[in-house]
Amino acid sequence: ERFAQMKGITKHKKSRKVWDDISQTWKPRWGKDRIDSVKDKWCLEVPDNADPYEDQFEKLSKARNERRAKNEFNRLKNIARTVKKGQAPPVGVLSEAEASKNAL
Repeated sequence: ERFAQMKGITKHKKSRKVWDDISQTWKPRWGKDRIDSVKDKWCLEVPDNADPYEDQFEKLSKARNERRAKNEFNRLKNIARTVKKGQAPPVGVLSEAEASKNAL
């Protein structure tokens, strides 16, 4: 704390809502009806080096799903790293039986 005070570092939270200039309203930073949502983009520009017949909306959703999968994988790696041998897995980690049940 003294180091932060000496360096002039202050704690401040990010606000939950952000001003959207396009709609002139306050929108959540994340979650439902968030700012910069794919649903708000009714038109996407096709890059010069991209295939013009490629679906840009599908490309965005694929990238978003890949980011989610990577985040989940990293979360599970972090849990596996912190769990000690013989310790029960924390809440939110599925056993093999539960995972296969959900896959059906």
